[in-house]
Amino acid sequence: MTLAITSIQRNRNPWIIEWLAFHLLAGFDRFYIYSHKCTDGMTETLLRVACHYPVTVHAIDMDELPQLIAYQHAAEQYLPQVDWMAFIDGDEFLFSPRYRYIGTALDHYANLPLSALAVYWVCYGGNGHIREPDGLIIENYPRHSDYGFPANRHIKSIVKGRQTIRIVGSHLFETVNGTCDECLRPVTQGWMQQIEPSYDFLRINHYAVQSYEYFSDTKRTIGAADGNPVLIRPDSWYFEYDRNECNDGIIYNFLTPLKLKILEINQAIGR
Repeated sequence: MTLAITSIQRNRNPWIIEWLAFHLLAGFDRFYIYSHKCTDGMTETLLRVACHYPVTVHAIDMDELPQLIAYQHAAEQYLPQVDWMAFIDGDEFLFSPRYRYIGTALDHYANLPLSALAVYWVCYGGNGHIREPDGLIIENYPRHSDYGFPANRHIKSIVKGRQTIRIVGSHLFETVNGTCDECLRPVTQGWMQQIEPSYDFLRINHYAVQSYEYFSDTKRTIGAADGNPVLIRPDSWYFEYDRNECNDGIIYNFLTPLKLKILEINQAIGR
């Protein structure tokens, strides 16, 4: 089984190795990363990683809907080559809470008449950080919203390979056989406000805000890659997502192997 991720990211150089290492450990074996208007060295880091790992890098600089353009390109060029392709962001960490490798979870759905699986968010808050700390995201930001937080009902898609899809948004796509969640409930919107999320087989940890410094310096003015390129996020957006009620500890299962994988990648690229 060939499992891929397509992602568009902007100025995530401090965390891109962690993100790649995490998803390699989760069982993904191909990465198609669209480096959007990066000024922090992320493109150069990815190109060095691509010499040693299955990473394909595209540097893009358009302003209007770059995420949708990148996703459509990946769907046409790379989806025919893989069994499943996840479409997620650089602040999203996708894994299976039940199985070591996400492919084991996807095996349950491989022969069912659906085109894509919807995976729900668990939104993580700033964890009291005003300044952006050094170190790993999953270590610095262990606390997250309670599961009833409405934003957790957003989904992202893992699409079956070797089919034709049309990208109409960044969360949910037009497909032949439709999208279901892990409970096989039909998903018809990117935000399923009437459905209680389920995290038995699949989960996305969404580090939506990080520190207030990161939000203020970067995320506030970075725009929306799937919408308004000049979007300004107000402080109220930060405080809406700065939810830190819970720490279920699930991410600690990755911590030791993640540090070792990061060390391996950094040694490979001489970083």
